[in-house]
Amino acid sequence: MTIAALNCRMLTLTSYKADIEFRLQRIMEKRQYLSYKTIQIATAKSDAMQAEDEYQQYILEQQENAINSLDKIFEMDQKNIETQQQAASTELESIQKLLSNNVKSEFKYNA
Repeated sequence: MTIAALNCRMLTLTSYKADIEFRLQRIMEKRQYLSYKTIQIATAKSDAMQAEDEYQQYILEQQENAINSLDKIFEMDQKNIETQQQAASTELESIQKLLSNNVKSEFKYNA
């Protein structure tokens, strides 16, 4: 590949990597929100247990199960995105190495 093509590919990969990092950040924010909701549900379940309200306990358990399912989905998405991020980082490193080698060979001073 030419130096210009390598630079173009490197810029494209850098942009792609930034997009991946943003997606990863969004998933982490969603998982953090689910964690917050789980704490709220646990507190409400404790109150329902003290009041011996079985119906409320059932509702809260169903909500907790739904949140746990969502968290598992987000966890799988997070692992998938982390794999994509690692692949992009590896390719970016290889492109940088190729670019460095091409620059050295193209602009080598022959005395």
